[in-house]
Amino acid sequence: RNWKLRQIRVLEGLGWNCLPSEAHFFGARPLGDAPAADLGVALAQLRSHGIKLRDATSFGLPGHVRVSVQAPVAQAALARAWTQWKEAV
Repeated sequence: RNWKLRQIRVLEGLGWNCLPSEAHFFGARPLGDAPAADLGVALAQLRSHGIKLRDATSFGLPGHVRVSVQAPVAQAALARAWTQWKEAV
């Protein structure tokens, strides 16, 4: 639970909107109102850093990703990779 709360705080600090969930995963919208194509580009960039997030369009959540709760070291890696991508855009 602590890791999940921490991860949600990290993502919200990056500007993501996280959906409520009781499970060990949750939905999040990383790009606000940006087009879904931008999400695909962002996910590809994150994958190049070893970070795998699933596009949640098939769950009826276009523009969202499915995020599994990870250890703090993985949370930090996601935050770094996201920040690098945002600075490059």
